[in-house]
Amino acid sequence: MPETDIQAIAPSADSPHAVDSRPNFIAVVNARAGEVLQSGQSAFGNSIVQAFDKIGVSCDVRFVNPRKLAEAVDTAVQSRPDALLVAGGDGTVNRLLPHLAAADIPVGLLPLGTLNLLARDIGLEGSLDDMLVHLAHIQPGMVDLGEVNGNLFHSNAGLGFFARMAREREGARQFVPFSKMLGFVLAALRSIWLHRPITIDLTVDGVVQTYVADALLVTNNHFHGSEWRRDRLDTGKLEVHMHQAAGFWARVKAAIAIYRGTWRALPHLTSMTVTTLTVRRRGRSRSTMALDGEVYRVRNPIRFQSKPAALKLITAPKARS
Repeated sequence: MPETDIQAIAPSADSPHAVDSRPNFIAVVNARAGEVLQSGQSAFGNSIVQAFDKIGVSCDVRFVNPRKLAEAVDTAVQSRPDALLVAGGDGTVNRLLPHLAAADIPVGLLPLGTLNLLARDIGLEGSLDDMLVHLAHIQPGMVDLGEVNGNLFHSNAGLGFFARMAREREGARQFVPFSKMLGFVLAALRSIWLHRPITIDLTVDGVVQTYVADALLVTNNHFHGSEWRRDRLDTGKLEVHMHQAAGFWARVKAAIAIYRGTWRALPHLTSMTVTTLTVRRRGRSRSTMALDGEVYRVRNPIRFQSKPAALKLITAPKARS
């Protein structure tokens, strides 16, 4: 199938289910996602249509060039389907958050990324059929989002090492497009070697504290150390983790601890729970940040806040119903 901005795959007109009273979904799929390129658009789209058909749901699958995803979401919302599905990784969802939050219809996720943090936290794991059965129940809940200088994030925002990691991952995707995990490992190794500490002023409740840090990570709600999981998506809180600079080998140990899920026990880690936070990076008017793995440039000072119940998400058992 030739690549255009949007390619649609929907039930055949000869199907007894082509026009009926079943729930109607629209799925907007990142046409450049690895699983889509590997399977082919026709095969991937038909698998979604057929799996939904088995459980009594009609689904219009639209493959979209990444540059046109926001426009495609807005167009789909105007059709007022029973639910809108977005297929892609954490970064794809991040870029679409302003549009999804404003949609006022239930939003479902089909995870196609490397980590898929948000999708895992709402129970979307296993086979494609398992996930679609889960989504077809259309049980929406309201989940929190985080905001930094007007930019939304659903899972985490990182400065320092994490921003370097996001930049290196972008390069690794071009260098090793055939393996997400290998690209992730290469990005981590380059980040550990090339990263340099940053000096930041943290303001919490009017109190300013200065740190020389390797990394600052702000998470939307509380993550467990092991497997990066959240029990709740609706506490209205941000959690701040700051790893103070302690040399190259401390960065190596921190990276290993993040991989093993033991990072909360790191000796140079300071954590706190907040609803708002202001960060100023010394010597810079702008800073590079990673929001859900996507790279952004933001002005100093950097202001974080929680946005409670900002997104209506399907299958959110840990959210406000």
